[in-house]
Amino acid sequence: MDYAVTDLNGDNRITAADAIRANVDQNKDGEVNWKDLYSYSPVMGAMREEAQTTVSLTVNTYKVILGQAQVVKSVTTSDALNKDGRKIRSTEHGYNHSVTTVRYQFNAKGQLTGATGRTVGTSTAMVKTYKGVVDAAGNAVMEQVDVDGNGSVGSEDSIGDVNGDDEVNAADARAANVDRNGDRRVTEADLYTYRQKLETRQTEEAQRTSSVTVNTYAIILGQAQVVKSVTTSDALNANGNRYGATEHGYNHSVTTVIYSFNSKGQLTDAKGWTVGTSMAKVKTQSEQETGTGRNKKPVMARQDLNGDGTTEGDGLCGDRPERGQSDHRGGRDSCERGPEQGRGGGWKDLYSYSPVMGAMRGEAQTTVSLTVNTYKVILGQAQVVKSVTTSDALNKDGRKIRSTEHGYNHSVTTVRYQFNAKGQLTGATGRTVGTSTAMVKTYKGVVDAAGNAVMEQVDVDGNGSVGSEDSIGDVNGDDEVNAADARAANVDRNGDRRVTEADLYTYKQKLETRQTEEAQRTSSVTVNTYAIILGQAQVVKSVTTSDALNANGNRYGATEHGYNHSVTTVIYSFNSKGQLTDAKGWTVGTSMAKVKTQSEQETGTGRNKKPVMARQDLNGDGTTEGDGLCGDRPERGQSDHRGGRDSCERGPEQGRGGELEGSVFVFAGDGRDERGSANDGIVDGEHV
Repeated sequence: MDYAVTDLNGDNRITAADAIRANVDQNKDGEVNWKDLYSYSPVMGAMREEAQTTVSLTVNTYKVILGQAQVVKSVTTSDALNKDGRKIRSTEHGYNHSVTTVRYQFNAKGQLTGATGRTVGTSTAMVKTYKGVVDAAGNAVMEQVDVDGNGSVGSEDSIGDVNGDDEVNAADARAANVDRNGDRRVTEADLYTYRQKLETRQTEEAQRTSSVTVNTYAIILGQAQVVKSVTTSDALNANGNRYGATEHGYNHSVTTVIYSFNSKGQLTDAKGWTVGTSMAKVKTQSEQETGTGRNKKPVMARQDLNGDGTTEGDGLCGDRPERGQSDHRGGRDSCERGPEQGRGGGWKDLYSYSPVMGAMRGEAQTTVSLTVNTYKVILGQAQVVKSVTTSDALNKDGRKIRSTEHGYNHSVTTVRYQFNAKGQLTGATGRTVGTSTAMVKTYKGVVDAAGNAVMEQVDVDGNGSVGSEDSIGDVNGDDEVNAADARAANVDRNGDRRVTEADLYTYKQKLETRQTEEAQRTSSVTVNTYAIILGQAQVVKSVTTSDALNANGNRYGATEHGYNHSVTTVIYSFNSKGQLTDAKGWTVGTSMAKVKTQSEQETGTGRNKKPVMARQDLNGDGTTEGDGLCGDRPERGQSDHRGGRDSCERGPEQGRGGELEGSVFVFAGDGRDERGSANDGIVDGEHV
């Protein structure tokens, strides 16, 4: 069953109680009950006609030529009206005001020989939004962010122990020196991340646009016909000024339309395109740094690994050892000077660190687009029946980002429009095909000249070095660990396509010492469903299918490592004014990652199948001699000095092979039967 909510009250069921706890009126009926367990989308009504009224005033200037009054200048002012017949104000949704000026040229015979014209217009659309809360002085009211996503805000969301004193307090905020809550000072509150609090109800905000259209005319049968139209549009800010090219909200476009007429002056065809550029600034953070040039390094904060609110006791070797003293676990070398976790060397590297993020700032994301329109002439009007928009992301230099570069985003959107015999828009269909690239940092595997992986031995026991203690053990039970054990195990561990003494150990591919960038490419196809609202095609449903691409630009197969497939559905809701009021969506995804794994080796078949076992070198002397549970292996026919016959001659079945004659050894891995001959260890008819 596809529910819109999850088990919020923890009773392992999804019931009306969960819907009530979620407190979301999914079906918009004014109540929250069991019906709101489900997701809903608006049902569009039947197509109907709605009036859109425009009033215009044209003032003509005349010149008398050969006794005839000829219009040499025409100025038309147009305004949209509301349902009450009143002009819509500039602060209201649907405002549209324009002034068109046309100048006509005549020869001495009074014949029209040319014309020039332009239209200057402004429009307003009110969009629904949640405004940020401000105080009486106009400052943003901030709220703490739940960084770890556990549903609450607390100490676990702090930036961590920046100054390394094993506590997280105001001193760490001062060490980081970032005003995170926007109060223009650095205090203990700046240990946390903040965002501006939003109002609980939606309000309307104006989106205003200015446009200038320059028309080119041809004189056909004595009439001035527009054969080319170039419209430049710009988004306006709250003060009615155009946004600068580097400002958030910048949107600039130039639309060109070419019209074709026959010898009778009838419009027969049209074609057009739009070139646009938009700017959106997104919030971002980067690691704080200290120093300059080659001495530049990130500011690091110790992490509270055990969740007790401090970093005391979170060292890699336990509590922080006193400087100059050996730690009880590893001594001065292994514990006081570990790997450079803090990028500073020494005892500080006993701890785990993470970079301290700097203050939030705006970063520009610029997109350029080209729209090519196909027109059809219906009742003497050129109507767009097909629109193809190609969009590309730009870098800071204004160049299109290449497909092999981070931030690449390329898409082609095609929309087809349907009209009735009256020239009214009745439907639309559309889809977007896109590709994007994100470059991720990675350590590539080292390969030799032939392209084969270069392998290195794994420190299995984690003691900081690789040696005999990391071997697979005494597989053949001869109290030695050597090539014979590798052959007995019969596994090519280092990937050289043969089994030698080297295969006593575990290997991994060696990694390069420096990170490189690797492309992660994604393709997407979006199919949109439209509804016609007030003569405009609005997207009411959008379904986007995304797939990860391999190095060749092909989709991964469902059984391949790296496969990632998702389908995202978004439902949009509009009111009767054509304003977007709500949206909801969900994503269903499937991914595939192949991980390296091993399983126990086995010998035999059916009921006789059992694991291959290897004796373990418990005392670390490089052999399994002397590693029996009862000490060194006793001579055959003698009792062991530690435990006597009962405890040592018949121990637990470590080797999974039944009774043990002689001493009992510890085994690991997979079973091998350790038995003597039929007469081994027999004294006076007794096993020893």
